[in-house]
Amino acid sequence: MNLTSAVRAPIMLSKPSFLGGDPWLLEEVTGLPALDPVTMDTNIWVEPQTGLLVRANKQLQINIMIEQAKMFVGLTKLRKAPRYIPIALIKETGGLDDDLLDQFHRKVILPKSILFGLMWALTASLLCLAVVCAVLALFSKLQPAEDGEKNPILGINN
Repeated sequence: MNLTSAVRAPIMLSKPSFLGGDPWLLEEVTGLPALDPVTMDTNIWVEPQTGLLVRANKQLQINIMIEQAKMFVGLTKLRKAPRYIPIALIKETGGLDDDLLDQFHRKVILPKSILFGLMWALTASLLCLAVVCAVLALFSKLQPAEDGEKNPILGINN
């Protein structure tokens, strides 16, 4: 990300060690840590049921652009294309600690899971009751009642 117009200096932002950038960015820079996308990239962990941000990790590298300049003898050895030299690394991390995460699980996720299980148990029980009622109604209709007796389930005279 080019910040030159914002800060009036040749400043660029990138991922650490130019992660995801062109390989030529690393050609004249030494001493950078090895590329590791797992730890250097931006990562966000979100609890899927509630959308709660559990943990976040973001790193940015601040680079300054240098070019060949005749008045600076040390820069005459650079090739004509500009070079980006890292000058700072910003690390931002945040999230819930393990105690808060455990408390969130006990007070939000666990009761929700229990209610979900109870809902399915109640649904299955009602379904079984409906099947039993249907079977009893079918059997009572198939058996003829004696004269003058009411059918005990349907409450009608035959």
